[in-house]
Amino acid sequence: MNERNRVQVLEYLAGTLSEEERADFERRLLADDELADELYAEGALDDAFRRAREVTGGAPSKVVPLATRRLSPWLIALPLAAAIALVAIPMARRDSPAPAESTMRGSSGIQVTEPVGDVTTLGRFAWTGFPGAVSYEIVIRDATGRDLWTGHTTTTSIVPPPDALPPSLVGGSWTVRAVDSHGFEIEKGLATFRVVP
Repeated sequence: MNERNRVQVLEYLAGTLSEEERADFERRLLADDELADELYAEGALDDAFRRAREVTGGAPSKVVPLATRRLSPWLIALPLAAAIALVAIPMARRDSPAPAESTMRGSSGIQVTEPVGDVTTLGRFAWTGFPGAVSYEIVIRDATGRDLWTGHTTTTSIVPPPDALPPSLVGGSWTVRAVDSHGFEIEKGLATFRVVP
């Protein structure tokens, strides 16, 4: 960009151009891609186009939609990098190791008490309470991670209905979420189990 354009862009953005200079600048903006790119980089292109349309009486045929304008490489690379990060971060969290069996996040979290490890039957699911919790959500999964049953209670144990878990279930995991009065998770625990004869 030449120095005259750079100075005018800065003066335009600062609002120090006279009315006549501003109108002339906005007319040139419609035809000069380099000038438009500089304004776009400064984050003022949309406002400048709106004002340029007012000065020229609309002139929609002279205004090139932003999508058809030549874009700087960083205008493509930055949103692309953000999109990749939005996908990669949750995937990295999903691949992170699971919490230690029968413990929760935090040093004084909920302790799951039963069933944990090798058990002969699946009946009652129990855990220690957590301060501030008004309810608990329990999710029981099979060994592949498929959700089998979800239950809610205000106590520190629950017995799933007899038909909730398949008789062929030989192993899996379960989580308990402590929920506060606003419905937010405040603590979470995990345990695995294996049914042995």
